[in-house]
Amino acid sequence: EAEAQRQLRTYRRQIEEGTTELETLAERVSDCDTAQHGGDLGWFASGYMQPEFEEAVLALQVGGLSDVVETASGLHLILRTG
Repeated sequence: EAEAQRQLRTYRRQIEEGTTELETLAERVSDCDTAQHGGDLGWFASGYMQPEFEEAVLALQVGGLSDVVETASGLHLILRTG
């Protein structure tokens, strides 16, 4: 898990530096079902996602990228698009 967190922090830095995009990374390295769609979860209703995930989303401004978020499903980087 520590190695996964380090890797996600590296990915976050690459996104911030503009050397890659979250969608590209999601398609390449994510094990989530949404990977084939660039990690896009679409719109979701309040209470639909795990609490830690939802809290992280709501704390972001549109266009904001989260730090590493840990849930029961694993580790995540979240880009709020809407």
